[in-house]
Amino acid sequence: MADVFFEGYVATTRLSLYTARAGAGRPLLFLGGSGFDMRLRRSVFNSPLVQHFSVAAYEPRGLGRSERPPGPWTIADYADDACALLDALGWDSPFVVGESFGGMVALELALRHPKRVKALCVAAATAGGALGRSYPIEELVHLKGRERAIKVLTVQDSRFAALLQQKPDTAQALVAAYMQVDAAFWADAGNAQNFERLLAARAQHDVGSRLHQLSTPSVVMAGRHDGQAKPEHVNTLAQKLSNSVLWTFEGGHGFAFATAQPMQQLCVHWADSEA
Repeated sequence: MADVFFEGYVATTRLSLYTARAGAGRPLLFLGGSGFDMRLRRSVFNSPLVQHFSVAAYEPRGLGRSERPPGPWTIADYADDACALLDALGWDSPFVVGESFGGMVALELALRHPKRVKALCVAAATAGGALGRSYPIEELVHLKGRERAIKVLTVQDSRFAALLQQKPDTAQALVAAYMQVDAAFWADAGNAQNFERLLAARAQHDVGSRLHQLSTPSVVMAGRHDGQAKPEHVNTLAQKLSNSVLWTFEGGHGFAFATAQPMQQLCVHWADSEA
């Protein structure tokens, strides 16, 4: 993992966001998924991104150690939070990478504040609405323990059901690993209290009718076996963007940081586009 040279609260005009920064170079904002608590998930800081960029990531409102303002919340709130953080960091127009829920927020950020995004990468996220929703994970909140782990892993990777049958030891190791992280996430009182509020905002994500407004250079990434942001829906998103490329990788929902390839390819692409 790259050395994190800053970690702590950044006060913005909207709320205080628990933020970490690593790397050097051009500024890049990373927007994590729906469970992005950096005590549990921070693979972005172990990716090629920090070798090429100064990367900032933060825990979204309501999760981890970030502030929890009154709700209900919307995707627009999350996008405006991101813009407020850019102001606080003194970043005018950084590169932006959004994964899963963070990809939804990244799209909203680029639509609401187009001059604040130099280039965009959306990984494992969809446009929502009629163009294809990501799986409604709010329907899984009531599940607990092993049942929840198996259902989530099955949704996130269409190969998992076969893995359970063919290589049960391997599958059960994945289940145990997921359960450990999931239990730690829910053990935090703030996460337990606010996660469903985040999911309610996520459920309303729909940028389909506005995508024609977005001319920001964009890379759209799909996982070939992703059952949460299905490849056909990610493909539709890319087709509706006027200035985008679509890359499909082997893997399920977590493909973006499962190996170094997707982010390394992105770094090369962005470097070439500026050459």
